[in-house]
Formats: sequence, C-alpha cells, structure tokens
Amino acid sequence: MASMKFACIVIMCFAVVGAPIAQAISCGQVGNNLKPCLRYIMSFWGSVPGLCCDGVKTVMAHVQNTADKRATCNCLKSMVAKIGFVPWRAKSIPRECGVVLPYEISTSINCDKLEL
Repeated sequence: MASMKFACIVIMCFAVVGAPIAQAISCGQVGNNLKPCLRYIMSFWGSVPGLCCDGVKTVMAHVQNTADKRATCNCLKSMVAKIGFVPWRAKSIPRECGVVLPYEISTSINCDKLEL
C-alpha cells in the first residue's frame, strides 16, 4: 500500500512539473557539431561532407525560438570571423544539406535583428 502511495505521488509530481525543458545549444556545441564543415568552407574543392550536414541538422534542431536563433547566429558569425573561409562555400552548406537556414553565414550579419 505504501509503495502505491509513493507511485501516485511520483506520478502527480511529473504531472505538475511536466517534462524537463531542453537547454539551448552552447557555442561550444555548435562548434563541435560543425567541425566536419571546416575543410569544406576553407577550401575551393570537394563536396560537403555528410558529417557536416549531420552537424548542421543537429544544430538547427536546437533552434527553438528567437533567442536560440540569435545565439546560434552570433556563434557562427564569431567562428567564421576567426578562420579564413570561402564565403560562397559557407553559404552553400544549407542548400547542399537540404536545410533551411534562416540567415546567411556571414561576418557582417546583424544577428540581433533575427526573429523566429
């Protein structure tokens, strides 16, 4: 009987609290997920690696709201500013991976103006 009461209390707690809220992706996680894209965006040859597309899709799956979009944008902007990259190659990744990126990968984008 006591275990039945305990089970009911646990179920009620889950009903009141609900499912845990997913955390926003960090800039470090964005960088780790997009590492397979580096060789592609820093050169003039080759095709987008499958692991790059997987990373892009993982990052985009974490973009749930305007704050996520802006944070991811600022992270990408910072990352590409630190490396020598071929802009048109970076801009081609979403198309090549079949992903809709709501902004261009660029060092000049104003991420704070993005909306979901």
